[in-house]
Amino acid sequence: MATVAAPWPMLVRSRVVEAQVRCDWARRTLAVVVTGLGLPVVADEHAWAAWRVRVRHLYQVLIGTITDLAYTANMMRAAELLALRGAAPSPTAPLPSVDDIPDAHASVRGALGWLRPARAYAKNAHDAVHRCVERLDTIYTLVHPLGLPGLANFLNHERVAIHDLLVAAQVRAEVSAAFAHAALAHLD
Repeated sequence: MATVAAPWPMLVRSRVVEAQVRCDWARRTLAVVVTGLGLPVVADEHAWAAWRVRVRHLYQVLIGTITDLAYTANMMRAAELLALRGAAPSPTAPLPSVDDIPDAHASVRGALGWLRPARAYAKNAHDAVHRCVERLDTIYTLVHPLGLPGLANFLNHERVAIHDLLVAAQVRAEVSAAFAHAALAHLD
């Protein structure tokens, strides 16, 4: 009787593919948002209304990016958990560590080694984008058609701070996607 190969390595691979796709999507979205934050705030009645609409749009886009980055990190963790159970003699007693995955599945073990830092970078990118969303929410609340004294300076300061956070998040998402790509190379 022929033995059938265990399906778990393919399940691990599918989680890594999902993580890489979502992380790459988040990276590209962040690149677009970073470009869109380059315009300074102008203090006039019509600009306030346009700025408020723009802030709400960026807020909604970044909420989706937070979801993509969280999904990325979760799929990377799911890949690890599947491997720890799949490589174990009994799925009810998972292996204690990735290092315990047998040599017969060394490619999976190697891929998971790439996913650890990928997941950390995805989480860091997620946290940075989350901080930006909180700042955008504050800006949205403060921007009022009547304008407040000194508001344009404050908004420009916040815009620069958000821009810098998003650039850092974009770099972290790029590194995470690169590590996920390296993990996939191990699985092919």
